[in-house]
Amino acid sequence: MATGMLDLHRLAVFVSVVERESFSQAAEDLCLSQPCVSKHIKALEKLYGVRLLERGRRPVAPTEAGKIVYRFVKNAIHSLEDLDNAMKEFNGGQTGVLAIGASVTTGNYLLPPILGRFKRQYPGVELRMRIAAPQYIYQAVQNGELQLGVTPGINVPKDLAVEALCKDELVLVAAPGHPLAGREKITVQELGEQGFIHSPPGTPIYELMKEALGKVGVSPRIIMAMDQIEAAKRAMQEGLGVSFLFRVSVEREIESGDLVELNFEGPRFWAAYNLISSPTRYHSPLVRRFQSFLRSEVAALFPG
Repeated sequence: MATGMLDLHRLAVFVSVVERESFSQAAEDLCLSQPCVSKHIKALEKLYGVRLLERGRRPVAPTEAGKIVYRFVKNAIHSLEDLDNAMKEFNGGQTGVLAIGASVTTGNYLLPPILGRFKRQYPGVELRMRIAAPQYIYQAVQNGELQLGVTPGINVPKDLAVEALCKDELVLVAAPGHPLAGREKITVQELGEQGFIHSPPGTPIYELMKEALGKVGVSPRIIMAMDQIEAAKRAMQEGLGVSFLFRVSVEREIESGDLVELNFEGPRFWAAYNLISSPTRYHSPLVRRFQSFLRSEVAALFPG
């Protein structure tokens, strides 16, 4: 079988079925009939001589052989997208697709205004941002699904490039009516007695908070675990507890008076926002332009 004989459209149909976990949903997305989709899949299975999809289960899932085909086809699709971006840049255009991964904090608070300014400067660029756990972002950057990641740098795989963009402070916040609000200083002992509202264990901000408090001998007493920062802020506004959050995520509430920053004895805690990329993958001029733009924007937001 010659590689050149492969039907790219047929492979794209296979990828759609795997990602949508359904023949009917893939058919709808591709504007094809379901029998047509099934015909493409059967042709691929005949070509390779193995079953690629488990049809007797819902949702549809790839076999072990199907997972291998999916991984190689996705890499090929990303390479073709890189080629398209490179050719558009080579021809003098300022267009193309920029796919970025972000953590909950960077995706909700740091990046949106920066992406907005970049889009206004380069209106022909299609921006895609996915908010996910760092481990997913690392994997997506490794396999080319995402071109860049912006996330607090915890447990980054060694085969990825890590560039520290800036440091943001972890601040202790609570409702204005909290008993500790307005105190000049809170002792470490008092801090250990507080009920914390925080993200679940394993998330970047939880691990950073746990590490920071461990340095002053405090084991946080979690009374409520929430995976959304906005929900945690609302719970604090109701007086349900305190939390350590990145300053960028609470500066608006502190300015408005909806939350207050608490001062406690001990060191201030900082964590880095990192730019994650793959050194083995092609970075188009568009990606390099955004990297330069991002560095400039972050330097203005976090001087020094």
